[in-house]
Amino acid sequence: MDVRLKVPPTKSSLLNLKKQLINLETGYDLLERKREILTRLVYERLKDYRKLRQSVNSVIKQSYYWVA
Repeated sequence: MDVRLKVPPTKSSLLNLKKQLINLETGYDLLERKREILTRLVYERLKDYRKLRQSVNSVIKQSYYWVA
């Protein structure tokens, strides 16, 4: 797939495209790190949720035992 940009073949255009490429790569890396951090936070919250759910279930079982 040969896609060409409609850019004049000048040195300033080349320099601008190189700067743009560097900015895009930096942005991509930043978004990738952000995704990894958010994934880690989700798993931590999920672990906390499971602990809370287990403790709530045990309290509910005890309350049903005393009610019945």
